[in-house]
Amino acid sequence: VVAVVDLNVVRLFDLGKQKDPPPRQNFNVIHSINRVYKHLYIIGNKLNKRDKLGIHRELENVCLQTMTLLLDATFSEKSKKLEQLEKSRVLLEILKNLIRTELELKIISEKTYVYLETLVIDTSKQNNGWLKSIKTPQT
Repeated sequence: VVAVVDLNVVRLFDLGKQKDPPPRQNFNVIHSINRVYKHLYIIGNKLNKRDKLGIHRELENVCLQTMTLLLDATFSEKSKKLEQLEKSRVLLEILKNLIRTELELKIISEKTYVYLETLVIDTSKQNNGWLKSIKTPQT
């Protein structure tokens, strides 16, 4: 059993069941999607009931689904990671479109939109980089 300390979290890995602990670099994308969700949650507290229970709830759900897929990919075998990262890639694009829709409906300000969109784009780049590293053969 090996203990891995990362992002103030201690995880124990039984090396008999799992070959290696997850690489440290993959926690960046998880940290990034976590930041997106935190900001969405804070913004949701300031919205009226209709917006909060409508499009914003769907936005939070998509963000949580993405976080779940990325966490699953972190602890999955290489063959399963590809599928999960492809799904998270699609969900990140849906997230971008929902955020843009909130701006168009004047639910969020342009300043908030730019900030959220920057966070989501950064998360998307990290996801795509991880996806690319899995697709390219190791030499």
